[in-house]
Amino acid sequence: MKKIILAVVIVAAVWFFGIWQAGRTAMGVLEEQTALVSEATSGLYGAEIEWIHKGWNSAQGVIIFNIPDEAIHISQPFTMEHGFFHSTYRGVLDVQTEDYNLADFYGEDGIVTTGSFSLGGFALSVDVAELNFTENDVTIAHAPFSINVFGEESIQHVDSDIEGLSITSSSMGEVMFFDGMEMLVAMDYDRNNRITHQDASFTLARAGLNFGGQSASIEGVEIRSDFKQQGSGFTAGLTQSIASLNFQGYDVTALIEAEYEGGDFEAYWESYERFKEKMNTADFQQMEKDKNMDAMMDEMMSIYMDVASSMMTPEAKLNVSVEVSDNPWIGMVDVALNYTGPNRSIASMELEELLKWAFDGNLEGSISGLPHQAQRMMNQQFGLRADAYPWSVLYTRIDGLKIDNQLIVPPEAIPTPQ
Repeated sequence: MKKIILAVVIVAAVWFFGIWQAGRTAMGVLEEQTALVSEATSGLYGAEIEWIHKGWNSAQGVIIFNIPDEAIHISQPFTMEHGFFHSTYRGVLDVQTEDYNLADFYGEDGIVTTGSFSLGGFALSVDVAELNFTENDVTIAHAPFSINVFGEESIQHVDSDIEGLSITSSSMGEVMFFDGMEMLVAMDYDRNNRITHQDASFTLARAGLNFGGQSASIEGVEIRSDFKQQGSGFTAGLTQSIASLNFQGYDVTALIEAEYEGGDFEAYWESYERFKEKMNTADFQQMEKDKNMDAMMDEMMSIYMDVASSMMTPEAKLNVSVEVSDNPWIGMVDVALNYTGPNRSIASMELEELLKWAFDGNLEGSISGLPHQAQRMMNQQFGLRADAYPWSVLYTRIDGLKIDNQLIVPPEAIPTPQ
């Protein structure tokens, strides 16, 4: 009998501890993620929790979002229920302005956040109701959609899918529409909570604009970016593509790609931390009232320069390619260039040193298409003809800049700052 009683006591204690620990973990993660709002927005916006009740098996509070515009009040009252090593969350967003509130657009409980917290991480879903709001003769509408977030200690995954959004007018018909918008972000962190790997993408199936008798449509938009720590440096990439842009009866495609390799990972994040600290401690409203923004901007520019210098390391590489199909506005563009920095880090971000570092690097690539004006200039000044595409591109400080073996900039004309 004693063993049975002891077992019951142990089970009850474990059950109580599991619920208590779940609540403690959930509330801790919620407070940490709320604090990160200020960091993510560089101090321009903030968020804080006002706890109404903290119990061993439940909690209640309000997340208050602080924004520069005092006429807008944003908050999210929430409740939490703690179970065995597991807590659930439900919050309803509330937005109040001088003229409107969120319920005017989405109805009661129009934007609801639900999810769970556990020892293994958290998962939240922001469910946005259907919108169909009309004022005067303009109607804005979209289908219901969700934003999903999950992670362990920090946000590691965000995704959203919006089927359609439109703006229509009783007098002009459909003014603007967007269909098939998808967003995805995935991140990994190190032990210091610094991002070591991030992939992000945005896709748009199609969109259109009709205004003043003019119409334009776009299909197959895709934007992708990535960042990854590599040794003591990092790589970063950006791709933007448009499958079809139709305007005034002409159809245009475009592809822009950029890849970077090099940098100093530690210096990059040190500069970023300085940036966050400065933005989080700055009182922008007071500085605006005192008209004292110059000193702040000077300091911010110094930090930007530090971030840039952390990327100008020995033999840093930047590859860029641009392809735009032939069109009557600018013509065809098809350029691919690969730049390699000199075998040294930049000494400072003074203009003279910046130019010296840049001109000490090497450039190579090819040109298979240029805008009309640029092509005309290259033909008139250097005799480079479009029917001779592709043109090779080669630059060194010793040899100067050559395009299709024509000397465009001689070595003696290259700036050599002291």
